[in-house]
Amino acid sequence: MAHIVTLNTPSREDWLTQLADVVTDPDELLRLLNIDADEKLLAGRSA
Repeated sequence: MAHIVTLNTPSREDWLTQLADVVTDPDELLRLLNIDADEKLLAGRSA
């Protein structure tokens, strides 16, 4: 099984903080990232 290791660097943390401050709506985030919403993503919107 593959494991993903994320390196938390100050620049990465800043980017995540800025993104969280700007985009608070999951639908907007998907649209901005140009992610096509599949059935699983659509089901999660109501959560």
